[in-house]
Parts: sequence; structure tokens; C-alpha cells
Amino acid sequence: MLCLFFKATAQDKPTSSAAPVTGQVTDEQGLPLPGATVQLLSTNAMSVTGKNGVFRIPAAATSGTVIVSFIGYTTLKYPYKLSDGPLLIRLKPAANSLDEVQVIAYGKTTKRYNTGNVTSISAADIEKQPVSNVLAALEGRVPGMVVSQTSGVAGSSFNVQIRGQSALDATLSRNDPLFVIDGVTFESGNTATNQINSAANNPTSISSGGLSPLNTINPADIESIEVLKDADATAIYGSRAANGVVLITTKKAKPVKLK
Repeated sequence: MLCLFFKATAQDKPTSSAAPVTGQVTDEQGLPLPGATVQLLSTNAMSVTGKNGVFRIPAAATSGTVIVSFIGYTTLKYPYKLSDGPLLIRLKPAANSLDEVQVIAYGKTTKRYNTGNVTSISAADIEKQPVSNVLAALEGRVPGMVVSQTSGVAGSSFNVQIRGQSALDATLSRNDPLFVIDGVTFESGNTATNQINSAANNPTSISSGGLSPLNTINPADIESIEVLKDADATAIYGSRAANGVVLITTKKAKPVKLK
């Protein structure tokens, strides 16, 4: 009986375990991130960082991998060894559409801090469409904007309306928005600026017409297009922007280091 008793006691004795995994989670500037989730990949043991970004997780092995996640930051898999001491994990901010740069009438901002109704079209979206007129690339991509071609002849102009017709005198603006290219206002009303005889804008007669002025801009040279739809457009450009503003920014050389 005594032998059996001691044998049972030896079985109930707890086994030794490895030391806990400890460390701190910070951002790129070294500021602690409280509330970040730290999880062991092998055992799924989990912990949450405190107000100083410090965490502590019981570990079953002397090495492994921890998964660190936090709202607004990229989830990171970080290898650890208990012999290296406490971990120092830095998280990088996750890419967010709210931080995309937008060009507006008085400078640049981001979606996060923009108070107006602005829709941005990037160069990558324009390059996906084989068009000769940049307005054709906006068709179906801007909410509240209707783009229609006047005829099927190459070089014909486009009728553009933002949120319907709002101009009192249609002979001046034709309810078209104001086009601004690199800060310079373009032809008002999107009317033809040349005297080339063409049936593009006048299918009934080839002795008049003219090509669309925006056909002179290579879509591959455009970096971005911003469409301003509400009162912030008229606050900058006045009554000319009563039908909205289309801001076109072309590509420019940027200073970079030589390789």
C-alpha cells in the first residue's frame, strides 16, 4: 500500500514549464500600444498589452512565434527565443484608403480630413481603359457624374453633367463642369477650340465642327483626376464652378536618388 501511495504522488507532481514570453508592443515612433493582442502560434495562448504596451504569455517552449495585431496596424508574426530576453515589437500602420492624397482647389489633403465631396481617379484606373479622351475614362467611375459622347466619330466631344443640370444659362456653360489642368482653367463649357473641319461634333456637316479640346491631352500623362461636386468648388472658383469642377493633374518629374 505504501508503494502504491508514493507512486501516485509521483504521477501528480507537476512538470516543469518554460519561462513566460514577455515584451513590449510599440508603434514606429516607439510609443506604446495598449490593447494590442499577442498570441502564441503554437498553443494559441493569448494576452493583451497593458497601458505601457507590455505583455506576458506563459510559454510551453523556449522558442516559437507570436502573432501581434492591433486596430489600424499591420498584423505581425514575430519569432522569439526565451534566451534573448524581453521582446520589442514595432508595428507599422496599415494602408488605409482614408489616408490617400487628394488634390483639391486650394492644395492637397486626405480623405480623412477632407470635408467636401471629392472623388479621385488614379492613373492606374485611367491606364486600364484604352481611350483617347480622358473624359471617357471617368464614365461609370464617379458617383453622380454622367458622361456621354456626342457622336461615334473619333475626336468628338463629351457631355458631362455632375448631379444634373444646374446652370441658368445653358448657352454659356452647357451645364458642363469647369475643367482645371495643373491649376490653369481650361476651355469653358468643353467647347471645341480649333477650326478643323470635322464631323466629330456636327455629324450633319463636315464643313464645321471641331475636335474636343481634351483630346489633346494624352491619358498616359495624367497622374490623377479629382471631381469636386459641392459648395467647396464654388467657394474657390466662383460661379464658373456651379456645375462642379474637374481637376486634372499631369505627371511631373520627381527628385529621386540615382541608382
